[in-house]
Parts: sequence; C-alpha cells; structure tokens
Amino acid sequence: PAQSGGEFVSEEDTVVAKDRGVDTMFKSAIHIATVAAQKGMLIALENLFPIEKQPASSLLSTPTEIFEYFERTRNLPNIGLLLDLAHLMIASNVFNFEKDRFLDVLLDRYPTRIFGIHLSNNDGVRDLHLPLDERCWPLNAVSRVANANKKIPITLESRGLTIREV
Repeated sequence: PAQSGGEFVSEEDTVVAKDRGVDTMFKSAIHIATVAAQKGMLIALENLFPIEKQPASSLLSTPTEIFEYFERTRNLPNIGLLLDLAHLMIASNVFNFEKDRFLDVLLDRYPTRIFGIHLSNNDGVRDLHLPLDERCWPLNAVSRVANANKKIPITLESRGLTIREV
C-alpha cells in the first residue's frame, strides 16, 4: 500500500490507521509463512526506512516493531527478517535509537531469524544506495551479522558501480 502520514492508503484508496496496517501485515505474513512452510520455503520481511516527513508511516523500522515481529511469529521458524543495514541506519537517526546496541540485542536474541542482508550506504536520512567505503557503518556492521549466521546471503544494493568497483 502507498504511505500517507501515519497511515496507509490501500489499493482502494482508503486511509488505514497504522495499527490496522500493522495487524494486516502480521496476518498476511503469518498466512504466507504457513503456506510456505508446507513447501519448505523461508519468508523474510525487510525492515523499512522511515520517510523523513512521515516517519510513522513505515513498518518494521523501530526496535520495538522488529522485536514484536519476532515475538508474534515465534512459532513459525520459517519466517524471519531481511535486515537492510542502510535502512537501519536511517531509522536509528529518525527514531533516535542506538543502532549498534540494537544490532547487538538482535544478534543475541534472534541470530537464526535473520535470513538475509541488504548492504549499501546512505547519508543517514535518505535511502540512496551509495557505494560502500571502509568508514561506513553498514560495511562495519555486516561482519557482525555474518559472524552470528555464517550462511546468510548478502545482497549488495549500491547503484552505479562498474564491475571493477563491485
């Protein structure tokens, strides 16, 4: 659904309160994970980044929302998180939480429920998919996640790179 303020606009162009949008997300994810489990498939929802002017319209952006997601799906081992480290960097700035502390707790509690990583860089405000450099937080954080889960797939999402730069 399209985002509007702290609400969501459905395909029928009706505004939905965030709590209803969150409930719909959980019901849908649990239904999809249940069907996928019968086929031996894993399902991962990605942590999103808040839009600067409408931060309440994003889902799975805060530690509270992500931990609630794991708790509400705890009986479904085939549903996990696609951890976008650049999105996490934006969310920590907008919602004022310590990204390293959150990552430590996430890896301590749910290392096997992180099913993939998206890796890029940004300015901490916008999801720019910038190239990585040795000083950027996502590049430094990715090794911590990979150490907790050795088989985790990592997707490089930087734009505009040549093959040599990759």
